[in-house]
Amino acid sequence: MEDNRTTSNARGERGVLPTDTDGIMRKDVAAESLLGEFSLTDLIDVDVLQEIQDAFAEATGVASVITSTDGQPITRPSRFCRLCREIVRLTEKGLANCQHSDAVLGRPHPEGPVVQPCLSSGLWDAGAGIFVGKRHLANWLIGQVRNEETDEARILGYAREIGADEAEFAAAYREVTVMSIEQFRQVARTLFLMANQLSEQAHQRAVMAALLERSRQDGEAQLELQRLQRFESIGVLAGGVAHDFNNCLMSIMGNIELATLELPADSPVQAFLAEATQACVRSAELCRQMLAYAGRTPMQVALIDMPRMLRESASLLQVTGQGQTRVDIVLPPNCPAVRADSREIQQVVMNLVTNAMESVEGPQATVSVSVRT
Repeated sequence: MEDNRTTSNARGERGVLPTDTDGIMRKDVAAESLLGEFSLTDLIDVDVLQEIQDAFAEATGVASVITSTDGQPITRPSRFCRLCREIVRLTEKGLANCQHSDAVLGRPHPEGPVVQPCLSSGLWDAGAGIFVGKRHLANWLIGQVRNEETDEARILGYAREIGADEAEFAAAYREVTVMSIEQFRQVARTLFLMANQLSEQAHQRAVMAALLERSRQDGEAQLELQRLQRFESIGVLAGGVAHDFNNCLMSIMGNIELATLELPADSPVQAFLAEATQACVRSAELCRQMLAYAGRTPMQVALIDMPRMLRESASLLQVTGQGQTRVDIVLPPNCPAVRADSREIQQVVMNLVTNAMESVEGPQATVSVSVRT
């Protein structure tokens, strides 16, 4: 026997349906790889599902509900009979059996709908699965009818099995819709076509959502790449500027050193040259930081004695002072060492002190630098 089955698609057209190892309708493989972990209500609004289900139930006269693959309701039941709604499903055993039956009715079955007596009450039911590609999303279930093939004795005996009131159970059974088995099979085939249509709609929306998400991620990745490229360009520029500027500083410092040697030791110009040297040292440190930013100079991390570092920097901080602004350094006893780049920490302190000096007023202003633990 050929391993191909003839079925109806969502538009009611006849065709040959290829099978796979799972017995589920196959979709385009490229599109399949795009699909995420969507639920049915992620793809089709639950109110739309409810409206379609209600209209189907009213038009055909059967009960109807859409459930998850384990039998949990997604929509509100439509036209549920009193026997199932108010008796069977209100008992613990009856509800468990109903949910199990609902899960079985919606099993993958590409040839057409599953049509069989309910595994709980025994009334006739039908079901069709709703899929996105190969992934089983939900079941559309109909039924709760009796016909010429209904086992009435077995159904009435079920009342004792689940602990329901037998008289009430029998009365509710008489109210169940009667429909011939052939008519019910026609209704079930219509259900199958509509479930296929919902599957196709859900599949298209899943592919669209996946493509939009991929496009968004690609766009974000492109923006991040552009940002990194800009930073890289800035780093290259900073490195080039720092390198050239550092060469200029070396020339300036060399000439300052020569001028210092030519002047008498007690010349008042020596103090000005010393300040110029310190300014060059600070500028050279700025160049080093720019080179580090550009990735050309590695950070030198080590344990730093903060009090010692500040004491050694005290004279440099004082020279940085504007006018008569004084720099006081307050050091606590037993200050623990800090693991960092000493030049970076020193630059932070210099920046803080400089900003503080620019903020204070008065000829006798004082800037205090303290270390706290």
